[in-house]
Amino acid sequence: MTSLNFSPRVPVIDANVCVGNHHTGPSPCQSPAQLLDEMDFHGVGGAVIYHAQGEQISPTDGNEYLEDWLDEDGRLIP
Repeated sequence: MTSLNFSPRVPVIDANVCVGNHHTGPSPCQSPAQLLDEMDFHGVGGAVIYHAQGEQISPTDGNEYLEDWLDEDGRLIP
């Protein structure tokens, strides 16, 4: 079997990416660089992100932690 060779004709944005560790276990990506590498591998140009702490504990804390995940070129959108 051959691997799928897919190239999107329009920009791809993942609209639901949770970053940070959950109380049930660690996140697959432990840094913005890891997340961006994974996005590049799959051809994703941008991602709307939220922090696990904001969902599970406190929106205020989650937003503060989220600031650490924002990248310089704007591909990670809070």
